[in-house]
Amino acid sequence: MSTVKPVRYQINKSPGKTDLMLGLFDHNGSKPRKVRFELEGKPTWSNYLVEVGGKIFLRYIDVGLLGVARESDRWDKWLFKGHTELLKIPVRGCVNTHDRKGWIEFGPADPQVHEHSFSSIFGYGLALSVNGGIICFIADESSGKGDLTKGQTVAIQGDSRGYVPSGLKPGLGKIIGFCKPNERGNPDHIVHVKDHSGNIGWIKPSNIV
Repeated sequence: MSTVKPVRYQINKSPGKTDLMLGLFDHNGSKPRKVRFELEGKPTWSNYLVEVGGKIFLRYIDVGLLGVARESDRWDKWLFKGHTELLKIPVRGCVNTHDRKGWIEFGPADPQVHEHSFSSIFGYGLALSVNGGIICFIADESSGKGDLTKGQTVAIQGDSRGYVPSGLKPGLGKIIGFCKPNERGNPDHIVHVKDHSGNIGWIKPSNIV
């Protein structure tokens, strides 16, 4: 039975020694402290994406470490394994803590990254999905807004009357998901958030500062 060899992506910037140590030991057991790997690739229209081998891929990979070990007798080359923070995809790789370069592989298969375009809604007309789940809304270049990503802490605001959809409260909150316009029967309530009181609901991109 033949197996597909994982694609090996080059790391442009890895965590340093201290961050690797904290990523391995500073966690509560169920939620490891994430460390971030920046992949090498051609720049694209978004700071979160690069072009690798002719395809669009994620620039930043946030990983929860499960193990770190020396590759050999050298103290600056380290093997690591873990899983991505989003979707819990297994990863393995090797980094050099001297020049912060290295490589990373995903298993059992590469994440499938796709773009989804739609008519711009409050400055957002492009979504990025990984393995079928939307993880990011890319801001229109002319909007002056920043991209919205799953797990991001944002400020929730009301409309001119102070109203926030879904009964949520203004203030800090966290993005927990997205949907496409009209996917849930609503054309613009497409950002799923949790407010500072723990309430969960769907709001418009315009409700995010």
